[in-house]
Amino acid sequence: MDNRIVLNFMWAIFLSLVMSIASSNLAAQEASSTSQKITVIYVSNLPNIADTEKGGLAQVSTMVNAARTDGTPVLFLHGGDSLAPSTLAAFDKGSHMIDVLNAIEPTAMAVAKREFSNGADELTLRANEASFPMLGTNIFDPLTGGNVSGLERSRMTEAGAIKIGIIAAISPEVMVDYLPDRIQILDPIESTRDEAKRLRAEGADFIITMFDFSNPEISTLLSDGDVDVAIVNENLGSREVFGETGLLVKIGTEDRAAIVANIEITKSPSKGNISWTHDVQYTALADVKPDPM
Repeated sequence: MDNRIVLNFMWAIFLSLVMSIASSNLAAQEASSTSQKITVIYVSNLPNIADTEKGGLAQVSTMVNAARTDGTPVLFLHGGDSLAPSTLAAFDKGSHMIDVLNAIEPTAMAVAKREFSNGADELTLRANEASFPMLGTNIFDPLTGGNVSGLERSRMTEAGAIKIGIIAAISPEVMVDYLPDRIQILDPIESTRDEAKRLRAEGADFIITMFDFSNPEISTLLSDGDVDVAIVNENLGSREVFGETGLLVKIGTEDRAAIVANIEITKSPSKGNISWTHDVQYTALADVKPDPM
């Protein structure tokens, strides 16, 4: 037999083996793709425990408990602005609110402007009373050389094999509106970007951010891939959802509603990336049956 024919035959067998192995590896990688559903429930600006007309934490408790019964991991995120003002807060500086929230078990709570109604030291006391993390990504306290004592810059949690980072940035307007003692507010966009990079380096597959203000640069954080979801509490704003580059969800500060986002995240090792789908709904708290708690 001609040597060239033999060589060509052997070469064809070799290529066939290589392609077969590559195809098997690709199939194995695809088969190892991880898909995880999560439900995100977000509320904010609920300084009164009960509101028979507009709804309050009793309705939030109903929603969170119902979502937790179906087996899908639930991230209950509180956007803050709730430790004051209220009649009870005038007496206990928000301690009663922490007690109620401890019973509902938030995944994390953002520190927004009203959390500084009684100063940084009282906020530290409330954070120490909380069984959940209170987040202030862009807060600096010269007394500690870092965050206000008791607060965290971010929190990492897991849903199945998916690692989820949670960030919360406060508006610099807090310095004018509440004149907090001692603290400094760092640039919220750059602080969010830096913290997101740190979380990614620690393995975060998916990052959710909470803002108590609106800013056009938040869209840049999404389009640049720094974060995946941004929830914006916008003064006098309306309910809006933008999903072209990341997910931007807006809600008005006076809107007594919960954001419910059902998200399915797929982690594909073969492609080395994350893909996800979402369905976002707004639920008026007044339409929810209150939990007797």
